[in-house]
Amino acid sequence: MRVSAPAYLGFKILFGARTAGTSSKTSKHLIGAILGIGLSLVPLITVIQVSGGLIEGITRRFIEIGSYHLQVKTYSPLSEEERSAALETAATAEGVRNAFQTVFGEGLVYSPEGKTGVSVRALPQDYYRADEGIKEFLSIDAGEFKLDSKQDAMLSSQVAEKLEVSVGDRIRLLTAKSVPGRAPILRPSFFTVRGIFSTGYYELDALSMYIPLHSGNILFNEPGSHIIAVKLEKPYQEAKKVAQTLMRELSNDWYIYTWYSLERPMLESFRTTRNLLIFVMALIVLVATVNISSSMIMLVIEKEPEIAMLKSVGVRPNTITKSFLYTGIWIGTAATLVGVSIGLMAAVHINSLLSGLERSLNLLYSGFEMLFSPIRDVANENIKVFDESFYLETIPIRLEFFEIFLTGAGAMLASTLAAYFPARRAGKIKPLEILRKH
Repeated sequence: MRVSAPAYLGFKILFGARTAGTSSKTSKHLIGAILGIGLSLVPLITVIQVSGGLIEGITRRFIEIGSYHLQVKTYSPLSEEERSAALETAATAEGVRNAFQTVFGEGLVYSPEGKTGVSVRALPQDYYRADEGIKEFLSIDAGEFKLDSKQDAMLSSQVAEKLEVSVGDRIRLLTAKSVPGRAPILRPSFFTVRGIFSTGYYELDALSMYIPLHSGNILFNEPGSHIIAVKLEKPYQEAKKVAQTLMRELSNDWYIYTWYSLERPMLESFRTTRNLLIFVMALIVLVATVNISSSMIMLVIEKEPEIAMLKSVGVRPNTITKSFLYTGIWIGTAATLVGVSIGLMAAVHINSLLSGLERSLNLLYSGFEMLFSPIRDVANENIKVFDESFYLETIPIRLEFFEIFLTGAGAMLASTLAAYFPARRAGKIKPLEILRKH
């Protein structure tokens, strides 16, 4: 018998003509097993693709706008000439795309309508125009990106909303200046809002304010506040290599931090959460494959007369066992095709699905509110399935076909293993006893 015979026989066992009696019930069990595994794969595929896109989207925003690819920082009081020399060294290093000075600080910004704490970042005039990575993730909601004069300021959409200001309004920034031996001196500065921006990620937008570099040099002189931000050609592959090169070329007054070292706690938290979700979803798939065992047992019982006839004409038990194993493989293949197809469609349209789900829930809640408001007070709330305060405003879609392949292969392997014991039982059937019974 040829090698392909067990595979063909397994296919005929699953999809061939049924005998009377228990055939209809068994068919329903097999279809149920296929649908059970397929539907359990849908959330697993969706979680793998959506979580990967979320992590990548948040990480790229942070390294392009937040921490940058590298930070070259000093805690020593260096002169402007020394800082310029370090900037030239960083900008001309191999693998560097762009380098610029920036100053970090904190303050209290207020307007006649409100006030809030802000994380202030002093930037050069050409910050927005000089780097494509910044343009990709920093969108201008109102006005323009303008830091030409010392009183220009850019506010995030969240800060502008808290202050209730728009382009052209005047705001005041209160900062503290450290004086040796004395209490910090509070100093107010006046700025004009030239633009309002958004990054699409709440944590980056919640407290962000940009001011010109020369204003930042005056307001913030604490150790470590002056930084050289470095952008690389290949930030994921060469960050550590370029950092080591700069460490050799710069003096000991400078410290170099890669984007991974700066954002490591956040990334590890995201990855741990993602792995935990995938593990839970994988357990659901494994539980669903147990249905194959029960369905295959029913199928073996149904096919006992055919098995007995095959054995009586010389078919070996090993071939019977392999045939039912292939039946399990065909079940796993059909379930994988169903689950992966639906899961990919759900992942690709996840933003539309979440938006539709939110609209449906809010519509139901509105009906509930109208129905019960005459009887009791019902809180007027807007239901959010996907809270943008912790994630992105729009989920990036990223399809990793290798992960999809591994998921499908794992589901097929689990289906094959679940079919092993029923297949082994089929191979041990004694034809004489079955023929006497039937």
